[in-house]
Amino acid sequence: MNIKNVDSKHEEEIEVEWLRIEQWMKGNAPMWFSQPGLDTLFNPPAPNESLKALEACLHQQLPKQLMATLLTHNGCQKGEYPLPIRTTRPTKWRTMSTAEIIEEWDLLSSVSANYPFTYSVRTIGPVQALWWSHNWIPIADCGMGDVICIDMAPTQGGAIGQLILYEHDFEERKVLYPSLLDCLRDCADDLENGEYVYMAGVGLCHKDDQEG
Repeated sequence: MNIKNVDSKHEEEIEVEWLRIEQWMKGNAPMWFSQPGLDTLFNPPAPNESLKALEACLHQQLPKQLMATLLTHNGCQKGEYPLPIRTTRPTKWRTMSTAEIIEEWDLLSSVSANYPFTYSVRTIGPVQALWWSHNWIPIADCGMGDVICIDMAPTQGGAIGQLILYEHDFEERKVLYPSLLDCLRDCADDLENGEYVYMAGVGLCHKDDQEG
């Protein structure tokens, strides 16, 4: 089968992209860090026991790029969505902690096992036409029930480690990026290139979506 494994490459660059994102936030959205009860948008690195618990839940080793992300930030603060992802605009996202990934994976896996879905699922890109797969690892949420997942079992022509969009109320599964690194790089590029501004009480807003 023609399936690549992109996850084994460039995991050391994940931290670099997170640093670019964090530096932009501190320089361009300082009020985001001054809200009551919010000292930082990003959690500290995940402890080793949390990473082991996540691997035990998933019954597999963590993808290297996800491991690198969790060792940089164990998710974002709840209720804050600081990550603009080009392929899902205008939706903004937050990465999930190890505990949140376990909770979401358990929930979706349980629902899939106990309530089989018989309707057809449309796909965009080399992703399985399934309501849910235990080989999908949820890593980011938007607060509306949809999650971005790392796909560990793509179809022909796909890449292990590609990012896919799981929409909870829509019969479509879509490949977003070849890898987590590609996604973070686009996010950092868009922030640094002035595609987004921070608006108090709103969060990130694309320059083309601002009123007036």
